[in-house]
Amino acid sequence: MSAGMESAPREPGHLASRTGPGRLFVVSYAFPPLAMAEAYVTNRLVRGIANRGWQVRAFSVDPESSCEAVDERFDPPGSPNVSVRRSRSPERRLFGWAKTRWIERIARHTLCLLGLPEKQYPWIWTALHRGVSEAREFAPDVIYSRANYNVSNVLGMQLARITGVPSMAHFSDPWIGNPYLRSWPLQNLRIRSLERAIVNSARLVTVPCEEIANMFRRRYAALPPSKFVVLPHSFDEARSGPPERARATRCRIVYAGALHGSRTPQPLFEALGLLAGEPSQSWKLLEILLVGPGVRSFRRQCARPPLNGTVTLVDRVPLAECTGLLASADVCLVIDAANSASPFLPSKLIDYLAYNRPILGITSSGSPSSQLLSRLGCLSADPQDIPGIAHAMETVAQMWRDNTLEVGPAFRRNAASFTTSEVSRELDRLLRITAAKEI
Repeated sequence: MSAGMESAPREPGHLASRTGPGRLFVVSYAFPPLAMAEAYVTNRLVRGIANRGWQVRAFSVDPESSCEAVDERFDPPGSPNVSVRRSRSPERRLFGWAKTRWIERIARHTLCLLGLPEKQYPWIWTALHRGVSEAREFAPDVIYSRANYNVSNVLGMQLARITGVPSMAHFSDPWIGNPYLRSWPLQNLRIRSLERAIVNSARLVTVPCEEIANMFRRRYAALPPSKFVVLPHSFDEARSGPPERARATRCRIVYAGALHGSRTPQPLFEALGLLAGEPSQSWKLLEILLVGPGVRSFRRQCARPPLNGTVTLVDRVPLAECTGLLASADVCLVIDAANSASPFLPSKLIDYLAYNRPILGITSSGSPSSQLLSRLGCLSADPQDIPGIAHAMETVAQMWRDNTLEVGPAFRRNAASFTTSEVSRELDRLLRITAAKEI
């Protein structure tokens, strides 16, 4: 703790003694206009909790000092209950000078080798003093931090310790044991220490699905299991049920999201190859759009039959354009990593619910994604089961041809619990518990 930042006692009259909504200080590196999934999710929740009457101050990174992509048309909630404050990060000075991706990776891995927890972590070096000033001026009832990126939870923890305001921390993905993250030994020690400190400091820890909650409960078995609570991703019900479209000549399947590492469309490509050898030739009824960062790395593969003319690759696009592509889909596609132990429920799957379209999942059997898809009445297949993926795609093609490709009552019933209004209602309840709880 920095000198001159000693903890101050809470002023009387905080939320526990009031009946109406309170004041919430949200700490999130990921916030508009950064073009990243966590920014979209956090933006919805800020808007949703503000609509419930909370006064919200969002504290985020200055986008000009971040190395993340920016979508200039992606704005914070235009609500009188929401104010936004930002702090610059030294991140761009540390990494933005690199002229190529490989030089940037060398610079990043060098610092991580020396113990830097993550590329975005330097934000805390400049954000702490500004955050303390903003939090004290705003006088919140709760500090709520959201990761990714995990620097948000570290900063939220520090602000809570300094100001004496109770805190709640959200992990969209586990920091320890995340199969997508590779860490160096010193970096791993630092990550373990920080996650433990965050969990011990927060009054409640929220995660998007029960599988991640159980990971935390096992890891921190000495803590009450009730400390770890599921707060799912949400979708904007205002976009639900886009208008009917004129029937196209092929069934359009759209994937929107990053592709990297073990999250790859290779099983999809192999399944298309398998279908191309079938007498039914059902693959000719399919048009597949892969949209997002990393998809262009598969352009050589997609230039060859049977992928050419069937698979279209679209690089990162602004949110409004991505929304339009998803609204044009007959089927939305989920691609998860081929990892049988995957605890993830990707936010893109919840985003898809807004479009009221059937969803096809390429996801490990028993994963949170496959379980939700089953409840929704949608098809899924394991990434390692190429014939299973081919069968699911053939089923989609046949249903489209027969004009029976639609969602049923189970889809609408299960999707309702993920609307922003419902998730905000649960967040409201958890914030009140956090404010009233004695340490």
